Amino acid sequence: MNITSTIVKRVVTINENRSVFEAAKFMTEESIGSLVVTNATGIRGLLTERELIKNVVGKGKDPEKVKIKDTITPNPLRVSPNVDADHCLDLMKEHHCRHLLV
Repeated sequence: MNITSTIVKRVVTINENRSVFEAAKFMTEESIGSLVVTNATGIRGLLTERELIKNVVGKGKDPEKVKIKDTITPNPLRVSPNVDADHCLDLMKEHHCRHLLV
């Protein structure tokens, strides 16, 4: 079974220069756990709930002052839509990640 039959197809993006507070508010409003972070040249990375907790809240930083670009996982793993779902799971285990860009 290829990955496209099992993935969430709704992708939500946010600019890397926005604040982490804005991202968290947006994620709450949209009931999502991650955002694809972009800039003028394309995809920069991913911002997840876990990164918000680990890199901002857990370190006592002010979410309104921290830029998304300073918190993201840069260069997230990417796979093509025809990749087998089991291969994707293997990649996620190998790289200790919970998200892939398809």
